Amino acid sequence: EAIRVGATTTGPSNTFIDPYTEEEVTLSGAELRQYQKLRAQIVNELVTILIASDAYKTATPAEKKRMLKRAYSQATTEAKQQFYAG
Repeated sequence: EAIRVGATTTGPSNTFIDPYTEEEVTLSGAELRQYQKLRAQIVNELVTILIASDAYKTATPAEKKRMLKRAYSQATTEAKQQFYAG
């Protein structure tokens, strides 16, 4: 669906800002894989709910693209918070 509406994601970088300390962090290979797995789970949950919604079903392709990109952004934020809280 994301490819169809042009809302693909490149996935996370191994360097980003820790949401709690606001410091730049570089993840090791193992940490990055763990983070990617967590983010993928959250993306799957959010997108599954979104695609099933009436709002999504009746949206234009441009609106669907924006909705999916918002879901990816939300998933990234949630994954960072969960990753650093744990």
